[in-house]
Amino acid sequence: MPNKKDKTENVDKRPLKSNLQLRSQVSPEANPEANDGNMAEANPSFPIDYDILTAKITDVVGAIVEGKMDVINNKLDVVQATLDGNTRRLDEAETRISKVEDIIADMETRLTRVESKICTFTNRLDDQEARSRRDNLRIFGVKEGVEGANAIAYFEKWLPSLLNMKTKNGRIRLDRCHRSLGEPISGSPRAVIMKLHYPTDKREVLALSGKNKQIFFDGALITIRQDVPQNVRQQRRNFNEACQLLITKGIRFRMLFPATLRFTYENRRFSFDSAEEALKVVSAIGALPPGYTAMTSDVVRTEKCSRMATKRGKVVRTEGIKLPEGNIADTEDSYKYLGIPQANGKCK
Repeated sequence: MPNKKDKTENVDKRPLKSNLQLRSQVSPEANPEANDGNMAEANPSFPIDYDILTAKITDVVGAIVEGKMDVINNKLDVVQATLDGNTRRLDEAETRISKVEDIIADMETRLTRVESKICTFTNRLDDQEARSRRDNLRIFGVKEGVEGANAIAYFEKWLPSLLNMKTKNGRIRLDRCHRSLGEPISGSPRAVIMKLHYPTDKREVLALSGKNKQIFFDGALITIRQDVPQNVRQQRRNFNEACQLLITKGIRFRMLFPATLRFTYENRRFSFDSAEEALKVVSAIGALPPGYTAMTSDVVRTEKCSRMATKRGKVVRTEGIKLPEGNIADTEDSYKYLGIPQANGKCK
């Protein structure tokens, strides 16, 4: 049996070559970068100039970095140019926006003034239209065609006979009379609009129609109302729900011009210009506390203790109060309506 010691002695005891020695065996053409190192390893006396090596590395790295930086600088120049352009555009936009804001602020002020003037003119126009209609009556329920070709002649005699109104020769004088605009609809006759020549006749007609709860003619219910402008009718329609509640609760009410609801409840008089507030209060009637007062938007008016009627600054009639006769107005400038002074002062 062979001895283990002999096997150990037969092992190749040649020293292993280092990695650097293996590299030195590679041809310089295959590994040029390691040639100098191999030469230095093979020949320890070969001199290495680290300054030159550092300079070469610096030149190579500098060339690479410079190329990259040129690309970056070009892109930064483009970005800077874009930013400069955007900055100029933003400055221009801010200038324009500032000018527009100034113009809008001025226009808002002017618009507020114009709206105020339009509101004033609208109210005056409504007042003038209402004044032009104050002698007009609107009659509902008269069947189409009963008046024939001459509506004025027919209704001058028809209206007094309907209300048993005492007039001269059994007729009243009408200036105009016609049906409301629009095509006639079967079963829904158009309203009759008439202008009475004398205001006293109009007031008497309204008073008689108010005394008669229901007026019928030819089997149809006739309703006589004061003719008012379209927008006033629309404002009054907004009170329909509140008025219906008042009718249901048996409370009498009045609609004052242009659209003011007035009624009395438990010796307290209420007057509303807002349909919403009127509906809120009317809905709460029956549950109102004893010391209830109307809301801020309501107008509560007490009973009048006295009355005075004047005409152009002169007292013409008084009720419940005694005043000296003659002029009570003596002003330099007085209110004028259609150019006519309404006071008898120094204004001629």
